Amino acid sequence: MLDSERQQEKSPVRVMFFIDFWNYELTMKGLDPTFLTDWFLLPPAITQEVSHLFDAPVQYERCFVFGSYDPGSDGDTRLRNWAGNVLSKVPGVLANFAARQKRKKGPLCTGKDHHEITACPICNASMLGTQEKGVDIQIAVEMLDLSFSRRCDALVLVSADKDFIPVIKKLWNHGTKVIHAFFPNHGHELAKESWASFDLFRIRGKFRR
Repeated sequence: MLDSERQQEKSPVRVMFFIDFWNYELTMKGLDPTFLTDWFLLPPAITQEVSHLFDAPVQYERCFVFGSYDPGSDGDTRLRNWAGNVLSKVPGVLANFAARQKRKKGPLCTGKDHHEITACPICNASMLGTQEKGVDIQIAVEMLDLSFSRRCDALVLVSADKDFIPVIKKLWNHGTKVIHAFFPNHGHELAKESWASFDLFRIRGKFRR
């Protein structure tokens, strides 16, 4: 074996994490309503699982957390402040929360004329809520950029959104391994396309607050 090959064998696998915040939060709450995440413990727990998959040392590089907030909601304003003041202090975490956009149109009814419903017919409340725009694109662009610039060897995706499948295939073709951190009965399409996967819900005790 060449010296360069020996050195490469000893080099740790450089891994970065991508967390779709609301997908993670809503899925976790749906499975365990009382669960609260200790974000300081989450990256080490994921790193440990990834090291088992590679059966080799893993170097945790960075954890990207992408989410959104409603600028008109006091609760979401507190969320944004938490992301900036607390979440960003977790070692390696880079938090990016974008403002949701106001819907310009209401949902359409299922009748033949498909009338737009701008107000609830029962309580008259507005049906023009907010919508998350661009978060999936941000995650995909960042993953591709890190892969193409060779700044990591593997990526861990925490999301059940199957819209990421084309990105996973592109990364795989480029030689970057994608590991899917999944929840039971969620995102099996992503796990199928990924290089490897592990049950994040199963190890939740390691990062419970």
